[in-house]
Amino acid sequence: MARPTTTAFNIEITKKQNHPIELLDLFFGDQTTDDAATLHYAIHDAPVSFFGISGAAFTYSPIGVRRSDVSNVMENEQRQTTLEIDNINRTFQQFFFQNADFMRDKRVILRHVQAGAMSSLADAVTILDGTIAVVRITEKLCQLELSGAIGQLQFKTGRVIDRLCPLVFAGPICANSVAVQTLTQQTTDMIAAGSTKTDIVAATLNQTDKYWAIGTIQFTGGQNNGYIRKVIKWTQATKTAKLDFALPYAPAVGDGFKIKRDCDKTFDECKTRYREVDAVNGNTANFHGFPTVVETVNP
Repeated sequence: MARPTTTAFNIEITKKQNHPIELLDLFFGDQTTDDAATLHYAIHDAPVSFFGISGAAFTYSPIGVRRSDVSNVMENEQRQTTLEIDNINRTFQQFFFQNADFMRDKRVILRHVQAGAMSSLADAVTILDGTIAVVRITEKLCQLELSGAIGQLQFKTGRVIDRLCPLVFAGPICANSVAVQTLTQQTTDMIAAGSTKTDIVAATLNQTDKYWAIGTIQFTGGQNNGYIRKVIKWTQATKTAKLDFALPYAPAVGDGFKIKRDCDKTFDECKTRYREVDAVNGNTANFHGFPTVVETVNP
């Protein structure tokens, strides 16, 4: 037998402002703003029109998502949750199967809006702004474990001692008193003849060997538009960047791309790679590892 409800309750439940909607932004390209590689989903039964974090309006496609409660790890205020996405569309499937490894560490924003209050970006409340820590896929669903950004509590929690630098490359601390562009040296170029799915020949880049190694390259045109790969080797003589794994399509001459450096977190890398910051010491003034700690060796 159905539970009886009052007339006032029935009126309230039909009002749009009493219909909560959760929005999911998956940043598979640029990590700071919406671009062509950003996917927008609504945990809802119909498409939703709302604003991305850049302020532009997007259609958020309906998608079936179950999520756990957002929990807090009190030692460092790191928020965590797990998303289980079913009935994923072709765009998501294609990205997952071709880029599963690269999905890790990508930014994800989970927001809450009310159906009756969606006229401004400020109408959204952020539930979690974090990164993908673990990716799993089964025959029925894709599971993403998300970890939020570490915040500040009102007490000190200590610091892990490691030889490697724990900072996000070109982040606020790594780039303290240094322009981000000085570290990343991000620039654009076009594909030249001789390129393959794993070896990208640049039209004009002419930096010394290893300059772009450990960096990333994102394609901005052609069939590979939006795809991102890590550069594992850069050879000046042939202007060739070797990728960590193959692109889905062979790039065509004239396709655009942007490329930037990254860091392997070692002290030597910080000192010798970023001579634009300081000719002698590189960016070691912002290095937060402990290079003099003796490495543990199993007997």
